[in-house]
Amino acid sequence: MLSLEEYVKSLDLESGETLCLNCPVCGGKKKFTVTNKGDGVYVYNCFRNSCTVKGSARVSMSANDIRNKLNGNHNNKEYLNKNAHFGLPEYITVDTSNYLMGKFIDRWGLHSIPLFYDVKDKRAVFPFLSRGRIVDAIGRSLTNKIPKWLRYNNEVEHYTFCSGEDNGVAIVVEDVISAITIGLQFPKVSGVAILGTTLRPSHMSYLSYYHKIIMALDRDALSKTIAYTKELKLYCDDTEVVAYPLKQDVKEKNEEDIAGLRSLCYESA
Repeated sequence: MLSLEEYVKSLDLESGETLCLNCPVCGGKKKFTVTNKGDGVYVYNCFRNSCTVKGSARVSMSANDIRNKLNGNHNNKEYLNKNAHFGLPEYITVDTSNYLMGKFIDRWGLHSIPLFYDVKDKRAVFPFLSRGRIVDAIGRSLTNKIPKWLRYNNEVEHYTFCSGEDNGVAIVVEDVISAITIGLQFPKVSGVAILGTTLRPSHMSYLSYYHKIIMALDRDALSKTIAYTKELKLYCDDTEVVAYPLKQDVKEKNEEDIAGLRSLCYESA
């Protein structure tokens, strides 16, 4: 049986790439991250509160790592985006143990969510995962810095969060925190963030795979909630599409909103 360090060393990561996996020690689902920091160093950490796994391991540098280092572009974002794997910038760290992050995590109930910290801009960074690999990320300002939300790769047009195997019901929201709120409040229901208030053709194509869609954009975008509901009804012939006018933004967890959405999510169950 592999030791923890041997397990980490067995992972094949490009320089700057991060994997999000089940923790080999505590079993936490998608709580264990491993990042190739370059120069032959892998840094690993488990985000589960009850797990203390954290450390680093030295591995042999790959040919690509060495080539990139010699060329002086191993941290060049343009170079990384042209390759198969997206790499988080060096100023984004797995260490979230600071006052701003703690306050943010407490405010939105994100204790079980893997997050990173943008040291340069003071942002909480949410990774976008595909088959366990980070393909994009978005950072929420912890101060009043503009923009409020910052994309690091712009390769993904939506963010989906679901607790457990999805039941074919999606609630469409604006931002990542709202999508996570949906997933945590309603097991097996997918919170789908369109990352703004514009419904794109790629969003409609993605949403057409669900058998029920509930539009619930923020309260100040009610007119768009209604308009997009009509658009999706025309686009998705075999999908039930309904609009839910929120009293507050989803992430505020208004009791009446949560009860109303829960009823819509599970009424046919």
